[in-house]
Amino acid sequence: MKRVVLIILIIILLPIILFLIIKNNTFKMYYKSNHNYKITNETLEIKHTKSKNYLTYDDIKLDNIFKKYIHEDDTFVLFDADEDIRQMVYIDSFDTYIDIFINGIKKYDDNKEDYITKEQREKIIQDNNIKDDIELIKYLINYMNKEFNMFSSTLELKTYAYINEYLSNVIPLLDDYREIVGDYKGIIINEMNMEFENSVLVNLYFNDKRYIFSFIGDVLSEEDIIKLIGTVVVDEK
Repeated sequence: MKRVVLIILIIILLPIILFLIIKNNTFKMYYKSNHNYKITNETLEIKHTKSKNYLTYDDIKLDNIFKKYIHEDDTFVLFDADEDIRQMVYIDSFDTYIDIFINGIKKYDDNKEDYITKEQREKIIQDNNIKDDIELIKYLINYMNKEFNMFSSTLELKTYAYINEYLSNVIPLLDDYREIVGDYKGIIINEMNMEFENSVLVNLYFNDKRYIFSFIGDVLSEEDIIKLIGTVVVDEK
């Protein structure tokens, strides 16, 4: 009798167990980052050097290497003889990554039920003692590398969904990064770009504001970019 009961239990429970295993593995695959995010503690020291020929753009000054570039709004573009783009340099100022993380963007507001709330995002910053953008990036990467399963809480999964969308929209091409130290505070990000081998995003911080310098093209080497960034001056009025 016991053997019959045991066989019946096995027949009943085995499909359930297999279903749960398959569902859990599917769940883990779904909640797995497709990006190659990795933590780095590398730093890049940049010293300030004065330029003899400054270009002034809004409240930013930097060495004027743009004499042969076409200036279009926030972008400086260098073309070759065939009118193909050789180099683009984009300059602007934005909120910090932390501010954007907390406040969100319109896409998140349209899908509030899928993501954590602003209050929950503020709590993440406070509870993890995140003081600047470099610490936020490390937190986000660590979270994306977490293992999730069908028993993960709704809060964990909504946090994952928000961070995944945030990285895709705010820092979509994050390949590897270094913290800028020395006379400047910032982050340099080497971006993945299908068209150009060199794609570098530099974030500099002045007066609680993030200034970005995006370099796409094959004219300026990283050494050229670092030298140019070392001439940056921001009006602190």
